Amino acid sequence: TNSGTTPDVRASRACAISTCAESDMETIKLIAIDLDGPLLVDTFSPIMYQLCRDYYRIDYTRALERHTFSRPRAEVVAYIRQLVQATMSAQDLAKSTEQSLESYFEYRAEYLRHNPSGMRPEVPEFLDLLAGLEVTLLCYGGLAEQHMRDGLGRYAERFVQYVCTNDCRPGIREIIEEIHQVEPQQALFIDDVNFVAEHARALRVPFIGVPSLAPWSWQKKDMQETGVRHIVDSVGQIDRAMLEAIDREAGSGDFWWR
Repeated sequence: TNSGTTPDVRASRACAISTCAESDMETIKLIAIDLDGPLLVDTFSPIMYQLCRDYYRIDYTRALERHTFSRPRAEVVAYIRQLVQATMSAQDLAKSTEQSLESYFEYRAEYLRHNPSGMRPEVPEFLDLLAGLEVTLLCYGGLAEQHMRDGLGRYAERFVQYVCTNDCRPGIREIIEEIHQVEPQQALFIDDVNFVAEHARALRVPFIGVPSLAPWSWQKKDMQETGVRHIVDSVGQIDRAMLEAIDREAGSGDFWWR
């Protein structure tokens, strides 16, 4: 869902992508899937929760999620500093944004040594389902492409492209207008963050929410309030019938709750 080391928008590779063949999907031509959360075990949310509880000693709030999930890294650092500056040590206050991010990644590396990570077990079957639809599959996220390839292994090849969205959060407009040049209703986005859902709704882009099941998470409630019609616990709950229903909704323009 968040953060990485080197931004890497692969727009130049879009020129080599061919037009999809006719398939069961009459309207949807592009399915774009967020990496962390839907495809890989979410690590950003539990790390942020743990940092708030054990390091910053501040409440983990709905507002904090809103200002840190699917946001540019520098923006997240600035927001956290604003929250905790009164209690920060002189050493932490003196850190640059880059140094603060280095500290975060050190903390993240330690977290990953002791907690689950990697591809979610339901992903291979889900990608097999999508392969039968003959739509263009794109993966995106805030980390560098190598993180996607390390996490998905051979399944990374199922995607024609990876787009790092750190410099263009949340990235929907850039993906549909600049990289793939499809109409809004022709792209389906699958993500675990409501901030992305809000942008999808504003652009009239179909969306499936896969919010965190963590007890501290606000994302499912926020998606419901945004009017996301299709919310699942995991991509394993997305079947052909749901995708075909969304395709019909996309054709009629009726894919959000009022």
